[in-house]
Amino acid sequence: MANYMDQVYAAADGVLLSYAGQDVSLKITTKLGYMPIHTIGKGALMDSDKLQQVIVPVGVRRIGEKAFFGCKNLKKVYLPDSVVEVASCAFCGCHALRELILYDMKLTGQQYQSLVSSGLRVNGSTLLLSDFPDDKFLKDLVASTSASPANPLPLGLKQLFTSYSLEDEKGSGSIDRNLQVYTVGGAEQKTMTEREAFRSSMSGGFAQTDAKTEEDNDAFEKKDIFPIIVRTALFTIDDSRTIHRDGAVIVTAVIHFGYHFWQSQVPIVCNGNQYSIYRRHYLTAEQNLCYIRRDVAVFSGDGTVTNQEEAREVYARYKLLSIL
Repeated sequence: MANYMDQVYAAADGVLLSYAGQDVSLKITTKLGYMPIHTIGKGALMDSDKLQQVIVPVGVRRIGEKAFFGCKNLKKVYLPDSVVEVASCAFCGCHALRELILYDMKLTGQQYQSLVSSGLRVNGSTLLLSDFPDDKFLKDLVASTSASPANPLPLGLKQLFTSYSLEDEKGSGSIDRNLQVYTVGGAEQKTMTEREAFRSSMSGGFAQTDAKTEEDNDAFEKKDIFPIIVRTALFTIDDSRTIHRDGAVIVTAVIHFGYHFWQSQVPIVCNGNQYSIYRRHYLTAEQNLCYIRRDVAVFSGDGTVTNQEEAREVYARYKLLSIL
């Protein structure tokens, strides 16, 4: 039985048992002594608070249960194609996790074409609009983070945004951050007036939660428990790193984590005046709902946010018209 221990690592028979370092960015060693590391063991890097980025080396085949549990500042993890198994809750409690990057991922030409044929080019990546890839490893990987696959995405989506915590939505900088994320189907320029109006709408928090469609709305609002907004995962392929070699395709897949949503403004005329209801549509894993819609604000014709009393009257009018 091969064993290894120093001030940072402990391992046995190729399994990394523990890590006691204070790195912010860590490339896990491929060998300890003469022993190749093939498994990140159960709880090996648990509660490593300083970690923000981890590179798992080629040769590692398995990520053990709760291997990165509670790494609360971990934002980015690089995993090689050699990893074929991820145990349950490997990344639970990693609330800051934004990306899992799967590098040197080998696909056949047919597998590659199947993935990209259903996707859209977005900021140098292919964003899948169809279902999350039907691959047990990928689904286990997402499940190990306590997130839910966000693909498929609704057809006709013009813009997709990401918040990394729901608290981000309440700050004045929320819209500015979101406008820098995914733009599907070409960038839309926002005027300063629109941006200021969006910022103002954020300061008051959210109003009520709606159903997937207006037809479902009455029954949905009568429920005692509303589906929660869940942390979701989007599967993309970084097109800039795709290599075609000897009939195979080497890709870098990036799984993005966050609270993904899109936005819309619904026009409405009330008492002879023009208004619009600004809303956000959050993706959810609920089986009967593909998203949860949250009404955020009512704008008047000049783009300013209305007061609460006026907003309630406009919204009531809109709900009435949507039922008739």
